[in-house]
Amino acid sequence: MAAFRIVVSGLGRELMAGIAVINCRALGIFIMAAGFALLLPPVMSSAADLEQCYRAALATDPVLAEAEARFSAVKAAKPLAMSRLLPNLEAGASVSESNVYLKGLGPIVDDTYTVSSYSVTLSQAVIDIEAWSALKAADQEIKAAAASVIAARQDLLYRLVDTYLGVLRARADLKVAESNEKLLESAREQASAFLEHGTGDIVAVQEAEARLDLARAVIIKARNRVEVSRRDLERLTHEKIDYVPDFRQFEPTGPNPDNIDQWVETALEKQPLVRQASLHLEAAEQEVQRTRHAHLPKLHIVAGNSYGMRVMRPEIRNRVWEAGFQLSVPLYLGGRLFADTEKAVSMSEVNRQQLNSVKDQTKFETQAAFLGLRDSVAALDAAEQSVRSAQTSLESTKKGYEVGTRTMVDVLDRIRDLQQARRECNLARYYHILARIRLKRASGTVSDQDIASLNTLLQAGKPLKGSGK
Repeated sequence: MAAFRIVVSGLGRELMAGIAVINCRALGIFIMAAGFALLLPPVMSSAADLEQCYRAALATDPVLAEAEARFSAVKAAKPLAMSRLLPNLEAGASVSESNVYLKGLGPIVDDTYTVSSYSVTLSQAVIDIEAWSALKAADQEIKAAAASVIAARQDLLYRLVDTYLGVLRARADLKVAESNEKLLESAREQASAFLEHGTGDIVAVQEAEARLDLARAVIIKARNRVEVSRRDLERLTHEKIDYVPDFRQFEPTGPNPDNIDQWVETALEKQPLVRQASLHLEAAEQEVQRTRHAHLPKLHIVAGNSYGMRVMRPEIRNRVWEAGFQLSVPLYLGGRLFADTEKAVSMSEVNRQQLNSVKDQTKFETQAAFLGLRDSVAALDAAEQSVRSAQTSLESTKKGYEVGTRTMVDVLDRIRDLQQARRECNLARYYHILARIRLKRASGTVSDQDIASLNTLLQAGKPLKGSGK
């Protein structure tokens, strides 16, 4: 028995040693895996707030990426224009076979020989006003492309907030629909109880059941809208998102400053689309100057070295060094200069009218956004009061039904009114949030700080289990 205990004890020590080795290896694997995980790019969790969604959209939005790529392409226009004002160095070489047949000046010569040559030429513009005009036009186009990137970023911010609120709107509608179902179930149970006690009627029960069936159909549609809106947000962020937090209660605020003319003035000054159109006009006007300056003389300093060799009888070699000034004056190029000028003038007028159109549109959108935000404050207050009134009306109607002064149809109608008031209150609440961003976007002043400010209004915590996530 003692020997058996010794064997068991020895086996236990071996097992413990083996477990210790396994634990050490597992610990090492865990440390290696943790270190490798730190090297991987961060992945947004399935629950994301507004700021996280915005960062993901910034990194993956194709519209913004297209604007940035176009800006990079336009930036190449300046080195191209500058190349006409910087030194140009060219090298050339040629090798050819020639045949000579001479007759009548002595013995007949019929010979084939090789001709080879190479040259190096350096040229530097001294006076080229056309090239300077082209350089100025390129600068304006680059600034216009930069403004388009800012406009694309602001548009992405607005689209993200609108899509984010779309998820919240759909989810709020689902909660209202589920609340409506519970109220109708309670009303049906009450009508059935009254019928069992002989104080009710079958019509009230049937009407409650019909309303309940309709409410359940609405829930199915509401769930589908939640799923569609969630996938729309995933399309914008290119990340899987199962839940986004809602906004907590806040005090609605109108435009600040409360002066529509001041907002319009700010929009005409800071709206990137207006700036982009203005810069396009300036570039077009510079293009007009460039085409007109194409008629002017151009002066270059030219220096070069050429070498040639002709292998024949006798062998001929020549080397030439040259340096000096080269003056060129375009006199007639088949009407190209005049046509270029006419085209540039017409395109300048096109850009001028586009600028006027963008200004008019910006002014209108800013005014509409200003009025929309100011009215949304009163609309939200009225909607909240409507919910309170509908709730009071439902409670009083229920009491009236209990004492026999109101019918079940009246109760069902008040339930419908309450849910409609709740739905409109949710819409007014989310519209007010979007109206804030819409005004800033119209005026060209929306920025990442607005996302951070809205993010502070979000509720903390994770969703409860259930279909109302």
